[in-house]
Amino acid sequence: MTENAVAASSTDYSGIGERARHLFEMSRPIWWIHMLLPITFAILYAVDSASQILSVTSLWFLAYFSLPGNLYVYGMNDAFDVDTDHVNPRKVDDETPSVIYEHDMINTTVILICGLLMASVVFVTTDPVVLGLLAILGVAAIIYNVPPVRLKAVPFVDSFITSTLLIPPIAVYTAISGSLPPLAIIAGAWVWGMGYHIIGAIEDIEPDRKAGLLTTATFLGREKALAFFLGLWVLAPVLIALESIPGGALMSVFTISLIYTLVSDKELKDLYLAIPFINVGVFGVVIIGGVLRHL
Repeated sequence: MTENAVAASSTDYSGIGERARHLFEMSRPIWWIHMLLPITFAILYAVDSASQILSVTSLWFLAYFSLPGNLYVYGMNDAFDVDTDHVNPRKVDDETPSVIYEHDMINTTVILICGLLMASVVFVTTDPVVLGLLAILGVAAIIYNVPPVRLKAVPFVDSFITSTLLIPPIAVYTAISGSLPPLAIIAGAWVWGMGYHIIGAIEDIEPDRKAGLLTTATFLGREKALAFFLGLWVLAPVLIALESIPGGALMSVFTISLIYTLVSDKELKDLYLAIPFINVGVFGVVIIGGVLRHL
């Protein structure tokens, strides 16, 4: 265990403010847009009129999947990912120190409370499909991370389960419109999410192997995992185009931009960090289109 890892696993809190800051950073604020932009997109295309955009249901999804939802998802990951984080320079040097589940019960309790708060959705909708979808998300965060199941250590299943993070926009669309989004859209988004997971997993191949963690990336190796990622991201816009040619075309622009970034500098870390900002641009255009359709 490195000196930095030891420091990461024994965080001292000088007060409530310091602990709150740590928990806030653990929620990965920069990644909130991965939840909030698709949710906003889903709201705009699910509503029949502008008056529904800021409904109680919409506001609940936007509020919960900012701090609470992200803290639950990423906090569960940190609480049970210590074995790999201790040998991962990207986590120890670049990101918020991991929660040590056995030794910091306050942080872990807050994380679990954030998970339980998901049940408050019953105050805005009792649609059984929506409740079922969110239940799947809540359980997925557990079985993905927690031994002995720990699906993040099962090749290909790890990538598939990661895409459950796409459930919030699917759920809010269903809650507002009364029906699921088109299957082709769900499939395309799901495949894209799997590819995004592969990018991060490729970056973590060495520390994951040191920790004995078998993931899609460690199973395939860097080159094959990269080919798998490219295949997924080529497939995603094709699937979306089955339902919406403009949507597939827009996703193609997104995909081509990211692949160009990869080919031009070959730094996966740069690509991984660029995705949130490209997300803003692409979803920004889509969201503007959604607003204009109600004017």
